[in-house]
Amino acid sequence: AQLSAGATELLEPEAVDVRLLPVKAAPKRSPVTGESEMNNDQIAGKWKQMKGEAKVMWGELTDDELDIAEGHKDKLSGMVQERYGKTKEEAEREVDDFLSRY
Repeated sequence: AQLSAGATELLEPEAVDVRLLPVKAAPKRSPVTGESEMNNDQIAGKWKQMKGEAKVMWGELTDDELDIAEGHKDKLSGMVQERYGKTKEEAEREVDDFLSRY
């Protein structure tokens, strides 16, 4: 079909070459577990929901500390490490396990 200048043509779904469609990036994978990781922006966006669960899991952390952590893995694991006397690896693993539920 010929189209006039500026006109667009709607293509039938089978006429679209799917190889030309944009590809959504795969989620980041943990080098340790191979599971997808949430980035800090995603965690911060869900932090209000997660904060209550974090308080249950790490009851010795104050609300103010959890607000400061704001879901940032490094801050939260540092607080868990310090408050509970865990090694860095233990605290990081615990925080990663917690975050993987979301």
